[in-house]
Amino acid sequence: MSDLDGKIAELQRKIQVELQCKKAGQMMRTQLRDRQAIAQCDQSIHDAQKRIEFLEAEMAKVAMRKQRRDTTSISISPSSSSSTASTISNSGDSTSMDTSCPKEALKSQ
Repeated sequence: MSDLDGKIAELQRKIQVELQCKKAGQMMRTQLRDRQAIAQCDQSIHDAQKRIEFLEAEMAKVAMRKQRRDTTSISISPSSSSSTASTISNSGDSTSMDTSCPKEALKSQ
């Protein structure tokens, strides 16, 4: 598995975690009666959705880089592919984001 495949797999895993947090928050919200608790829960759901959107955008960027790399390596002759492949950079990686789930959301599962 290539480095980019690993990043894509990691991003997919993080998205699944956030989806679980969001779902748990939504389930918990139906049980709440206190306005402050509901507002806190709504904020947690909103935050999880924002993290999901961010991670999906990051995954699209990484997939695009992977597609470009794969297309480039196919069109390059075998004698020059090693020198070209070593110049491809993975700069601008911003996949390290806090993906913590609210403890309250996890308790309701």
